[in-house]
Amino acid sequence: MPDNTNIHTYLMIFGQLFKKGALQTTSTGSLILVNEDKVPYKVDKADAAIWNLCNGITFEQLRDSISSKLGWQIPTDVLSHLERYVNWCIWAKLIEVRDFTSDQFAELVQQNKADSDTFRKLLLSTQDKIKIG
Repeated sequence: MPDNTNIHTYLMIFGQLFKKGALQTTSTGSLILVNEDKVPYKVDKADAAIWNLCNGITFEQLRDSISSKLGWQIPTDVLSHLERYVNWCIWAKLIEVRDFTSDQFAELVQQNKADSDTFRKLLLSTQDKIKIG
């Protein structure tokens, strides 16, 4: 399996991902995901395949599974699209996140603090260069 340990991302999806709703084919042959509220969303085969993998795996396991199927490491910019897609599915009630633990919350808080510290240091280091007047 490809090694994704060197990929530096700020994943905001914690817990296990479970698909919700159903995958259907329209009369024209298009694929749609239909949530429990009966709201249909048109998807392509790749979207449906990603949704179908969400059977209790974490986002990291989803990433690794896709990498393994592709046979190569997913580039960071593609990972951000994958994360946005999963977040969209959560919003559309097509994926549910379960088992968000206190350890994961602590990790999220720590990452936000690290991001804030990094931004503050960057801002301070460029402060003299951006002064107006």
